[in-house]
Amino acid sequence: VVMINNPAGLFAATGRAAIVTPNGGVETAIAAAQRYGARYLILEEDHVEGLDELYEAPENMPGLIYLSKIQNAYLLEFAFD
Repeated sequence: VVMINNPAGLFAATGRAAIVTPNGGVETAIAAAQRYGARYLILEEDHVEGLDELYEAPENMPGLIYLSKIQNAYLLEFAFD
């Protein structure tokens, strides 16, 4: 399961299950990922305001593993304890 701004669009394009990125900060995203079983976060340029810091420095955020940059989006993996 992937967390992204437009889960319906991702599903239509790929058939991959997705949930919407919640409004809030990194802690809110991690909590939602744990609750709904999301493993990855696709953080796009058009993201919720609470994730501005993550978008500016995606490699340095506890609880997330930076995997790659794809155009103007970052692929991160949730690192659950």
